[in-house]
Amino acid sequence: MICKRCGRCCLHLDIFVVNPRSILPDGNMNKSDPEAMIHKPAGQICPHLTNKSEPEEKIAT
Repeated sequence: MICKRCGRCCLHLDIFVVNPRSILPDGNMNKSDPEAMIHKPAGQICPHLTNKSEPEEKIAT
């Protein structure tokens, strides 16, 4: 599954996501970082999302 970073599906799932700190300037993941993948518990918003104005408007950054 490809993440579209909308927050609508993973909000309700326990998943692992790429740690935003582990994303290199070229968009790749720093594979040497032991904390490159982080657990996102169900009910919590993905750290790749920010809230712009209204809570319903989750926009990826």
